[in-house]
Amino acid sequence: MKYEEWFPTLIYYDVIDVDGLQEKSYKLKKESNGRIISNRGGWQSYNIEENLLFSKLIDDIEQKALEVHDYIYQKNTGKFKVVNMWVNINNSKSYNASHIHPNTDLCGNIYVKTSKNCGKIFFEDPRMLHRINEPYRNTLMNRLTFKQVNYTPEDGKILFFPPWIQHGVEQNMSDEDRISIAFNMKYESNLDD
Repeated sequence: MKYEEWFPTLIYYDVIDVDGLQEKSYKLKKESNGRIISNRGGWQSYNIEENLLFSKLIDDIEQKALEVHDYIYQKNTGKFKVVNMWVNINNSKSYNASHIHPNTDLCGNIYVKTSKNCGKIFFEDPRMLHRINEPYRNTLMNRLTFKQVNYTPEDGKILFFPPWIQHGVEQNMSDEDRISIAFNMKYESNLDD
């Protein structure tokens, strides 16, 4: 039988250099009480995209995002630009509740400091109607029927994903901090209107 795959949800990942970002993250934490958005426990910075300490990281993110752009669109027709970025420091037992990123075109996360059992990022199947037959899915789990997928954090791992996909981070069950830097991006076209 023939088949076609439609409306896939793509999650891109790679590795980038995170040297020095742990120290910069802790420096930010010393300077601010942070904010509460999706974090439950732990600490989240205010937006840092204009902080010069992170300008090289923004360049690295935007360079990697070109690969995402070129996979989705025709090469040299546009790019994704970082519009906001923040640091998450989740200590033991902290986590990030499931959420989305509205008003953006692409989002992502970089792992700066990780350890075993520090909590995986998870993505939930966005097709709610697909869950109608859940009782039958327990024994038929495969990449087409999973309700959720997880990615294990590793130092330097960068993930890009659509902002509309529900995602969160499991509880940090280690005794060490998990540090990540999250970001939102907007698409800029190179084509004339």
